[in-house]
Amino acid sequence: MNKLTNLTENEKTLVTYMQDNPKVFVKMSALEISEACFISTSTIYRLCQKLDLSGLSELKVQVSTSINEYLKENNSIDYNYPFNQNETQNQIVSNMKELYEQTLVSSYNLINLEQLRLVSNILKESQHIDFYTYAGNIYLIFI
Repeated sequence: MNKLTNLTENEKTLVTYMQDNPKVFVKMSALEISEACFISTSTIYRLCQKLDLSGLSELKVQVSTSINEYLKENNSIDYNYPFNQNETQNQIVSNMKELYEQTLVSSYNLINLEQLRLVSNILKESQHIDFYTYAGNIYLIFI
């Protein structure tokens, strides 16, 4: 984002806010962001267009991904190979704990509470709900 050159003053304000408050930003609605930055909601969507993103949700995903990449760079755990041959049980469990915590934070940052509310209302009004799962090589057995 620092490399963008054709930003308006309001878009620069938005970018600065995202950089200074990434964890807060990914949890906010368009209205909350516009109120926090004193900009219009159309400014948010213009910035998304300049970044070739489909909308605010995709922008939030990008910001959340950036947070995770920052955590990876400042963390000694290799996510592809989180355990080494000579590590103690305590080190292995500690690495597992950190990986799960980061996974939870990442997932939490991607949840849109307004969307979740709308989906739950639709599900409540449904007469039938079917679940279809896919679990690799695990076969589901129903009794």
